[in-house]
Parts: sequence; C-alpha cells; structure tokens
Amino acid sequence: MAKAVTKIQPNIKTQEQEREEALQDLADWLVEHREDLQSFLDLISALKASGLLAMVTALLTNGQEIVKIIVDQTKQPSYAGGIKNVIALIQGFGALDASMLTELMGSLVAMSHHVDLADSPKVAGVWSTLQAVRDPDVAKGFSAALGLMRALGLGIRERETQQNETP
Repeated sequence: MAKAVTKIQPNIKTQEQEREEALQDLADWLVEHREDLQSFLDLISALKASGLLAMVTALLTNGQEIVKIIVDQTKQPSYAGGIKNVIALIQGFGALDASMLTELMGSLVAMSHHVDLADSPKVAGVWSTLQAVRDPDVAKGFSAALGLMRALGLGIRERETQQNETP
C-alpha cells in the first residue's frame, strides 16, 4: 500500500526563475505604460535640447555649493533690496484686476502696432497740439495718461504724508 503524504514540499524557485519572472513583469509593465514612457522620454529630450537638463543636473550635483553662493549673495544689501522689489512687484501684479490688466496689455500691443515715428503727425506748436486733442483717440489717450498721473501723484503724496508722520 502507498504511504500517505504528510509533508508538502513548497515549489522553490531558482534565482534564474525569479529573474525571468521579474523580467516578464517589467516587460508587461513597460507595454502597459508605453505612451507614458514615450511622453517622459520626449520631455527628457526637450530638456536636453534646451540645456535645462544639464543645468538641473549641475544644480542637483552641486546643490549645496550653489545654495551657499545664493545665500551669500542675498546677504548683500543691494540684493536684499532687489529681492524686496521683486516681491513687491509680484504682489502689485497680484492686486491688479486680471481683466483690466489684459485690456491694458491689449491696448499697449495695439499702440505698438500704430506707433510709427516717421508717420506721426507733425505738431508745430500749442495750437496744433490743441487741435490734435480733438481727435477722439488722442483725447482718450490723454484721459488715460492723466488718470495714471493722478494715481501716481496720489500715491507719492500718501507716501510723503506717511514719512512725515513717522517719527
């Protein structure tokens, strides 16, 4: 009669079998994510072509030294003032109404297309200047310029008042 099986031997994989299984899993994953990998490789190629890849690599390789240089430079008063100016500029842009800023930029672009110094009307004196103001476009431009000057003057006056009040 046959003996009963009392011990089950597990299927032990060899290193070669584990390696083949890992390679198959990797190949399956690569096939499944082929488009993502292609996009990633395209991104890397674009970064390399633009020189950004080399710059980022250098930054990561020499990161501590670069950060030390930046910190040392920002300790200088002129750089600190510059950084404050950049922050103030960014905050100022953040306070602007986006639609108003878009309209203003559109007007500036349109103005740059129309401005041609060789084609500008000749203004001989005060009377020709006053006559030019009759043009609705010129009048609108003067209105905008005067509004800008008024706001600028108000800001300067408020700043002077604050400086005079501060002991």
